[in-house]
Amino acid sequence: MALTAEAIGQAAKYDQQLLAPVFPVMRRGVAVKPYETGKLLVGVIKTQVLSGKFAEEQLDTLLQLCDGTRNHSDIAQAMEISEEAVFKAVAFLWTCGLLEDEKAALDVTSGNSEMVTMLSRLGDATGVNPHWSHAIKALQTTTVCIVGSQKLSDKFSRILNESGVQVSKSIDDPAVHLIIALVTSENDDDLLAFSTIAWDRGLPLIRIAITQQRLEVGPYIDPSFTPCLNCAIASKTSSFDASSEEADEADIQLALGIAVHQIIGLVSRSYASYLPNDTKIIDLNTFENTSYAPATRAGCPVCGSATGPVAPKPTLAARYEQSVAIPPRKFVDVKGHQVHYKPSNLQLQRQFREFSNAERVELSVPDPNLMGIKQGLNMETLSLVLYYSAGLRPQDSSTEKLRRWTAAGGNIGSVGVRVVVADSTILPVGTYVYIESDHSLKRLNTEVPVKGSPITLVLFGNVYKVAQKYGSFALRVCLQDAGCSVATARLVCQDLGISWHPLAQWNEQQLCACCSAVPGHEPVTAVIQIGGTDAD
Repeated sequence: MALTAEAIGQAAKYDQQLLAPVFPVMRRGVAVKPYETGKLLVGVIKTQVLSGKFAEEQLDTLLQLCDGTRNHSDIAQAMEISEEAVFKAVAFLWTCGLLEDEKAALDVTSGNSEMVTMLSRLGDATGVNPHWSHAIKALQTTTVCIVGSQKLSDKFSRILNESGVQVSKSIDDPAVHLIIALVTSENDDDLLAFSTIAWDRGLPLIRIAITQQRLEVGPYIDPSFTPCLNCAIASKTSSFDASSEEADEADIQLALGIAVHQIIGLVSRSYASYLPNDTKIIDLNTFENTSYAPATRAGCPVCGSATGPVAPKPTLAARYEQSVAIPPRKFVDVKGHQVHYKPSNLQLQRQFREFSNAERVELSVPDPNLMGIKQGLNMETLSLVLYYSAGLRPQDSSTEKLRRWTAAGGNIGSVGVRVVVADSTILPVGTYVYIESDHSLKRLNTEVPVKGSPITLVLFGNVYKVAQKYGSFALRVCLQDAGCSVATARLVCQDLGISWHPLAQWNEQQLCACCSAVPGHEPVTAVIQIGGTDAD
């Protein structure tokens, strides 16, 4: 489901990451055309159709008035509608990629009208620049130094100059903001020397390697937040065969064009680039491509903090963390924030696994008055532990937002709790699932896959659900959510006088089989034993 003007308009009143252009003006290179019962947006990042009465009857008039000389009040008066309606429409059309803000325009000049049109039209890809002039200024005030292959440097410099970027011939020039190292083989002897100079000066360096039918853009090396060059290269996971042969002229021109496209996107912030986080490897013949996220090797004396021998490669966990890491603020795309308001993503907070075939078991009504009374583990206190660590707050009918007791990434609610009961005085022995939507249990079976404690809480992360919004970032969200739930459970247990002990190891396959979970969709994120003698 798509974003709506009402949802975006309401959110833009309070969310500072959503922009409603003060003096709205149409982006260059975009247009609106009649389409069946609505309007077709063309030239925007994602072609879409706007429907509804406003789109049919008033959108054309609104866009004619969005010429950069009128504010919301002026437009409202001219159209004889409320200023609030104009605000919502303008905020929504900004998210559609139709408008930018003339009030934010900077005093810049550019003789490259095609470049201006491109930066304006594509600006919605990131949503970073309120006006195309910010992108032009970023390009014109950036000085790069190109080192490495002389054959490639002259061609690369010319293309960058035509794009407005300043190019210095000296790596010692204090005006240099970025060093680009062009190499023509995997083992360029000068690359490490250039990287060391850049690292010592605190300057970012981008490696661009061009060999026969192969282009590699990255890694992006910056001592303030990335691994060093040696760690970055050791992170490479490409299955492409390396080649030491030089590329022919056609491949060189193609490769340089692709590389410049990434540099312009990175510097101007008008459109997305896989830099600085990822390194892209492209087969120039088939255009097959792959990417990897450089990570620090354990023990690296340059960019690491761990002591000991240097590992040959970064660990899998380190590579995953780096692949989903949020870059510094200057590289964050504001556009990605808009997905929070998509109806399909908002609906995720109300999606629960119901286990309809399992036997329902009533839980005691949560009684906050029991907090602080250290009576130990029983049915009533177990109910409180589940309620606060994974349950829902009483809901406010005036808002659609689901309220939870414990923090949850995106308010999606990734934590699912299975309750393994070994003490029949609390509940019949077996494995249960906690249903947070109505604060109840459902009995899955009579098995006890984890022994040694009256009650064991097995936390699962619903990666499948979270990935519908966050993609590969979902695992990290699930692990963070689990940490919040575990911390809450610990505090509640301490307040109720219940012993608490987390397990460091468990049998993933056994737990998933017993708890009706698929490891790839819903992995175990934590196991906590409560009420036993081994207290934390």
